[in-house]
Amino acid sequence: RDFGLFEYNGETYCSVSPAKEMDAVRGQRVSSPTETCEIVVQLKGDAQLTLRNAKGERVVITYDAAEQTIDFDRRRSGDVSFSEAFPCIVTSPTYGQIKTLRIFVDRSSIEIFDADGKMAMTNLVFPSDPYNRLVVKGKAKATVYKLKFCFLMSKTNKLAIVPVMLCFFAMGFVDLVGIASNYVKEDLALSDSTANMLPSLVFFWFLIFSVPTGMLMNKIGRKNTVLVSLVVTVVSLLLPLFGESFPLMLVSFSLLGIGNALMQTSLNPLVSSVIKGGNLASTLTFGQFVKAIASFMAPYIAMWGAMAAMPTFGLGWRVLFPVYMIIGIAASILLLSTPIEEEPADKASSVLDCVKLLSRPVVLLSFLGIMCHVGIDVGTNTTAPKILMERHEMTLNDAAFATSLYFIFRTIGCLTGSFFLRVMSNRLFFVISVVMMALAMLGLGFGTSKMVLYVSIALVGYGNSNIFSLVFTQALLSDTTRQNEISGLMIMGLFGGTVFPLFMGFASDAMGQVGAVAVMAIGVIYLFSYISRIKTSK
Repeated sequence: RDFGLFEYNGETYCSVSPAKEMDAVRGQRVSSPTETCEIVVQLKGDAQLTLRNAKGERVVITYDAAEQTIDFDRRRSGDVSFSEAFPCIVTSPTYGQIKTLRIFVDRSSIEIFDADGKMAMTNLVFPSDPYNRLVVKGKAKATVYKLKFCFLMSKTNKLAIVPVMLCFFAMGFVDLVGIASNYVKEDLALSDSTANMLPSLVFFWFLIFSVPTGMLMNKIGRKNTVLVSLVVTVVSLLLPLFGESFPLMLVSFSLLGIGNALMQTSLNPLVSSVIKGGNLASTLTFGQFVKAIASFMAPYIAMWGAMAAMPTFGLGWRVLFPVYMIIGIAASILLLSTPIEEEPADKASSVLDCVKLLSRPVVLLSFLGIMCHVGIDVGTNTTAPKILMERHEMTLNDAAFATSLYFIFRTIGCLTGSFFLRVMSNRLFFVISVVMMALAMLGLGFGTSKMVLYVSIALVGYGNSNIFSLVFTQALLSDTTRQNEISGLMIMGLFGGTVFPLFMGFASDAMGQVGAVAVMAIGVIYLFSYISRIKTSK
């Protein structure tokens, strides 16, 4: 519980409201009460709520707006024989009008809170069967939510952490599109605008598949959805072994994007089935670190293949694909053979549910912020080597280090960001991050020396590393009752990885790589405008 103070009729009282952490255990909406649930009641006047079971046992909660009281009648709540004093009506003052009640039902207790904290009541009840029916009379509307619980990780699920982390590594395969598109551009003599279609295609599929993936998880489960994503990813990595034609690479990169859209949407929820409680956040952070290893290894493997520094079997830089394909197959086999205990699926969001939320300013602005973050991420991944090649006449093999440098500092940012966010406000850290990105854009746009360019790449890597989590958090906190829909919409924002590279390609064809940097700078300018939306709390 959270405690505070409020004033009523010149007197000061202690307020009591559910702790914010209770929002995290609110599950899917259900049509009737369950053994453990939360009932949210919107009140517009006098109302009566009755919780009952098939045996006729019931409790009656009555709100009297004129008298400003809440009555809890437990006289027929179940077993009341153990004390003559127990079967009674408990009354509590509300200190003013009540608009929202939050009622928490457990096996042997019912807790009632005014959402503003002016009234709190706890009653023990001993029904022989759980209350499974709710009757609402008067000026009230009730919504019932299941409650999710965190238990210690079972021995079975402890074993699942290894294949799950390998899946995070496979999630990082998508970042090979930056260096791979540069090699395809060089091999096929493509223009920047044409070559940038490859990374654009990869992220286009997030727009199409993020919400349907949530529906798929409800039908086949989280683990099976991740397995589907791995199969699609393995097929995408298999195709380049048969050639390097532009149509073949388009199909390969499209499948890679589809597989990653499925994986990004389903793998994080799967982790919550494996790791419970306080270790979940640290496990997700470590998963992002594992993902980053695959990201910054890709340029090196491609470079070693192009320079024949490793066996390539005639594939050259394309040896990157079978290397990652073998890891993807290993991840699939390990995950398939590992039993994972999953929670019951939540109700999937629809596309219409998500689109409606764009009418809310904070959701719309956060969606655009995610698009800018991903656009800058993919743009830097793709453009950094081209800048070095343009200004220092470096070969692609030498310039490929720029992509790895970006991912190295992005990884460092992910690991250190969790610490800094504990010692400074979210807004201050967001400002520092965006300022670093702005300085990076100046360096990439006008810098000429290698040192300035390398420092700029490092700055944008570190600065952009925590933008997603900060923006994503603001969106989720804007409405704790619609987090599933908001989450799906934010994942759709990864579509920015399609929009930015396309415009960057056109700009670089017309103005050189400074044009591509200018497009990314527009995204940074937008993030400056988002600062006011970041809450100052740590």
